[in-house]
Amino acid sequence: MRDDSRTRESGGTPLSLRAHPCASLITETLTMKKPITPLAHGVIDYTTSAAVAAAPLALGFPAPARRLFGTLAGTYTAVAALTDWSGDR
Repeated sequence: MRDDSRTRESGGTPLSLRAHPCASLITETLTMKKPITPLAHGVIDYTTSAAVAAAPLALGFPAPARRLFGTLAGTYTAVAALTDWSGDR
């Protein structure tokens, strides 16, 4: 097999994207315009986290469910806090 660095990923697997029947679909998907900005995505993430934390209290869920939702909200908030929302690559 020929070793062409332009057709290999860093792991050494040969790329066959050009020969794949869905290549144009994949390429179009990879280069599509983003529907929301990174800042808007961050606002949505933090709002969702707050809603997940508040829902069990507002709906009168039992203590185990409130703990579960609190853990989920905390984890979701931690992931959002560790995300670079600037949009720079």
